[in-house]
Amino acid sequence: MQELPAATCAQCGLRLEDVGGVRIVAAEGLKLRAVRGMEGRRRWFCQRCAHVVCDVCGSIRIPLGADILHDDGTTGHAAILPLGNRYCSNPACVHGPKPN
Repeated sequence: MQELPAATCAQCGLRLEDVGGVRIVAAEGLKLRAVRGMEGRRRWFCQRCAHVVCDVCGSIRIPLGADILHDDGTTGHAAILPLGNRYCSNPACVHGPKPN
């Protein structure tokens, strides 16, 4: 059975819209059991609380190797692929996307 995501991050209490990125339910060194919170929805971590941010600038990055929770309650896995060092969402960062 798919469980809809809780309204806020299990650690900081912020909404996804306020933090950005995706909902993390499992990442390296982090695993949230599929238990329901107070409102009967699945708990999750924002990318900042799960430490799925750029090592250089701290911006949201591609969640390589993490399990993510979608709006409809389905989960997905962001595979670790050879992307080089372009994984940050900040264009000003050395690891950010570069214009073509």
